[in-house]
Amino acid sequence: MKIFRSVFPYATADKIPENISECLLGHSHSNLREGLKSSSGFVLLTENEHFIRVDHRWLFKYVSESRKANVHSVNALYQERLQKTSESGREITGEVAEEIREQATREMLKYSPITVSEVFILFDEKAGKIWCSGNTPAKCEKALTRLRRAIGTLKTAPLIFDNAGKILARYLSRDLHSPLSVYQLPECLQVPEHGKAVAIGNDGEKVLFDGISLRENAVREMLSSMEVTALEMFLANHCLDRTVEEIAHFELQSTSSGRVNLKGLSYEGSAADQEGDASHHYATEIIIISRIFNQVFSGLRGLFV
Repeated sequence: MKIFRSVFPYATADKIPENISECLLGHSHSNLREGLKSSSGFVLLTENEHFIRVDHRWLFKYVSESRKANVHSVNALYQERLQKTSESGREITGEVAEEIREQATREMLKYSPITVSEVFILFDEKAGKIWCSGNTPAKCEKALTRLRRAIGTLKTAPLIFDNAGKILARYLSRDLHSPLSVYQLPECLQVPEHGKAVAIGNDGEKVLFDGISLRENAVREMLSSMEVTALEMFLANHCLDRTVEEIAHFELQSTSSGRVNLKGLSYEGSAADQEGDASHHYATEIIIISRIFNQVFSGLRGLFV
């Protein structure tokens, strides 16, 4: 299993302190105990370490667990116990009613499903980037907030490219026969001819392009006045024999604010698993994915800036 299926990029000028092990001691994750609604923190990546370090890169794993008692079940149990208490002759005061409700809530929490959220944080000091693998920006922010609390200070900013969606549309609708177009991607970043694309028109209507050539004149003409919110892409290695080797495949997503992220990421390389030396697996993958992310976002910067 790959540890990065998505990535939300952040910029930072801060560093990880040398006493990071001590910093994380009070922020380690423990399993959700009976009666608790939530638990969060950093888990061990090896038998005794909460992080893996490869040169200037650090890998952390933040886990958040939560559960919520079903409202209808709590109310049913509350009413049942309220009636029994009343029938026993005990006076039902506001304090007693509140106590009964709290007991009903704790009881139903025992049987409530636990929701688990995981976020890998790859902190690349040399690149000045933090790559977060959470499913949503909110989950990434929670993980970064916890890391910030642990190390004392951490200034971050989401990677923003102004008008990213519009520039992607201009790139797709450019003159394919003109090498002088201002909208160009480096050779290492490719858009499949029949790749998926999602775009929004001036009227706010969302259009999915799937199973058709993005190079057709009619498609390019349509895209010229739209804003692309998702685009299938891949990172390529152009070999000496002129063949193209796909290194990573992903969907680039952009928002109206200019924030960009990758989803559905697949790539070749060793993944951390339960067999063998965990630190070796993680270290191998750190090297692979940091190279991929830096290549992808450096290439995108060349298009957007």
